[in-house]
Amino acid sequence: MPFKCIFAPESNTYTRLSGRGTIMFKTYLRIQPPGVQLAVFLFIWSGMYLIFNFVQPPVIKALFSISPEGLPDFFSKEAFHHPDFLRLLNAGYAVVVFFLPAFLFAYLAHPTPFRYLGMMQPQKRTQWLWVIVMALGMLPVLTALGGLIKELNLGEQAQAMDEARESMINTYLTGTHFSDLLRNLLFLALLPAVCEEIFFRGAVQKFAFSFFKKTGPAIFTSGLLFAVMHFSLYEFVPILLAGILLAWVYQATGCLWMNILLHFLHNGLQVILPFYANRTPWLNHLAEDNRVVGGVILAGALLLAAGIRKLYTLRTPLPASWSVYEPQQTDLNQN
Repeated sequence: MPFKCIFAPESNTYTRLSGRGTIMFKTYLRIQPPGVQLAVFLFIWSGMYLIFNFVQPPVIKALFSISPEGLPDFFSKEAFHHPDFLRLLNAGYAVVVFFLPAFLFAYLAHPTPFRYLGMMQPQKRTQWLWVIVMALGMLPVLTALGGLIKELNLGEQAQAMDEARESMINTYLTGTHFSDLLRNLLFLALLPAVCEEIFFRGAVQKFAFSFFKKTGPAIFTSGLLFAVMHFSLYEFVPILLAGILLAWVYQATGCLWMNILLHFLHNGLQVILPFYANRTPWLNHLAEDNRVVGGVILAGALLLAAGIRKLYTLRTPLPASWSVYEPQQTDLNQN
């Protein structure tokens, strides 16, 4: 007897109707235990990571006509002469390794994937203002902390990693035209902000909260993985603190757009300030004045504290039942 497939939105299940009854053959992952869902998420993430690393070498060989043996030298020396390619490579990494795994999992887990990932309107509009205040305070505070840590001797390997990171950043920030600034804001600020927040807060933090059932460990786990996957020893602590602040903002507002804004502003200021510093020498002179630098750091700390305090006062936190596990689905016959 012929059969047909229908979808019941209220049950989130696909069913097959035949003469012998109704057979369910697909449900959303959210009805599975968190451990099963985590295994699926890690499988998707590792697959995307392997695909990116599998495709990258032949693309580089084809574009730059280099041998397989020349790949290490390309990344250590030659790549810095091709800033546009590095920007595209960085963008591809953000999309394939961060955005796609989180979105594909959300698509399989929930009928509204972007809502599942926290991309909803904020409940209080004034939260936008205090996120901006936080961003203005974060940069000088975390930059000062990073400068103190760089005074430490963490070994030759850590120094080599830091030098490579600095060279990469300087390569990204090349350009003197306003169009170069807009391009850098897109590739170095906006795209990473969207992709990384969807991954680390939208997906990873939700998993952490599902397992720990507590806000603190979930925030710390999200921030820790955020720092680990930036692969920098000297910048580890500042990135960890940035990740914790971002995770706290998500927990306090329940709106991933807040995180994307904070992340974008923090990265964007690091793009804008060097661009204008190179065009206006007096900014470099101010940066060499210890009194000015100290005042900026103090002002940053006050702004950061004010932003945190106000967001805490205006908090609209994620619900206590927030979890990847939602067993409320029912089959078609029960509806």
